[in-house]
Amino acid sequence: ADSEGTVRLFNPAALTLLQRDESQVAGVPISELLDVTTPSVEGSLTVTSAKLIDGQRIPIEVSASGGASSASELRTYVIRDIRQRLEEEERRAALEKREKEAEKLAALGSLAGGVAHDFNNILGSMLLNARYLQKSSQDSKTAEAIADVIEAGEQAKELVTQVLTFSRQDEAAKRSVELPPVIEASIRDLRKRFPEKVALVAEGVEG
Repeated sequence: ADSEGTVRLFNPAALTLLQRDESQVAGVPISELLDVTTPSVEGSLTVTSAKLIDGQRIPIEVSASGGASSASELRTYVIRDIRQRLEEEERRAALEKREKEAEKLAALGSLAGGVAHDFNNILGSMLLNARYLQKSSQDSKTAEAIADVIEAGEQAKELVTQVLTFSRQDEAAKRSVELPPVIEASIRDLRKRFPEKVALVAEGVEG
């Protein structure tokens, strides 16, 4: 480009990159071809964009040399298509993000597994003592309350099993479940949580 910023010389690679023919480049202001800001340091690189004939813009890297500050009357612009490089950088950044997320998930799983193991030991002790009390209890209401404790403990153990499965990143074993007992247990638990004056009605379920 000359001192006025008009393109005077160009090579075939520039035409290919800009998707233009010679008549669309020769004598055209450089500003119509590139979103260019003249680098402040001679030969330094600037990331900007090139304007294609269809109006699209593509990312490029440009360096400039020569012109008023040198013996040459023309300022030379070297442009490089950096689309592939930017795509690779984006893929690499996405991969690094996934790896970090996987590391966090693994750390969380390890922590959850440790807590689950400790909680499982506590539950085991509670259930052992509850069953002992259940066998030795002579009062029906007390025995019923102990049975509720044991049932809740078994439910908690099931949750612990799920946490341990998550911590090991294993696929959970699929099994069929009889829904009526589960629903009936939930209803019994809910009735204990509500005041006696609140009636909880479940249609189609015994209990």
